[in-house]
Amino acid sequence: MRDARIDLVLSRVEKDPNIIEEIINQLDSDIRSVKFNSIYVLGELGEKSETALSDLIECLSDNDWSICRETVRALGKMGNIADKAVSELSKLVTNDEVSIRKETVVSLGKIGYASENSLSALITGLKDENPEVRTEAAKSLGKLGSGAQEAIPELISTIKDYNWNVRTAGANALSGIGKKAIKATPILLNALEDKDWRVRKAVISTLSDMGPK
Repeated sequence: MRDARIDLVLSRVEKDPNIIEEIINQLDSDIRSVKFNSIYVLGELGEKSETALSDLIECLSDNDWSICRETVRALGKMGNIADKAVSELSKLVTNDEVSIRKETVVSLGKIGYASENSLSALITGLKDENPEVRTEAAKSLGKLGSGAQEAIPELISTIKDYNWNVRTAGANALSGIGKKAIKATPILLNALEDKDWRVRKAVISTLSDMGPK
């Protein structure tokens, strides 16, 4: 896997799925590039990498921040079969490295498991100092649908965020939650006066999704 052509490795896996086990074994390598490339390939394989789940969870605690971040991404690419990783993954929402925090909230949305840990982590992400993290946390809550209804008060708060991306993502997330978010209507109506047209557009769409009432 060192300096490997990723496309060639993926092509080999298509012909012989047993190669996945060889790739998993490379996760213990002391060579950074080998470990990094192995994680990347497992992520690209998505659900086919289910047997690597426990090994990838261990990689979340790697001292190399780039290894940790790539593992977070890989778990997200695996989708809902990575639900067992949510508990450990959620802990990274307070990591010192902003790119890890961002990828963490993105992956939690891709995994789509509305557990207590994931909801708590995403709500924490809504309060992050970095607007990109807040934006992605809101998007992920929207992907969780009605399972994210306990985050409605925090999502309502995003409608007043200074960053238009966060405000837009917050409005769209409320739409994703559905009719359970009806309590956000007064704030959304006020947001029709938002100075940014993209926010107003998102608000109108959300109000429409909530129905005639």
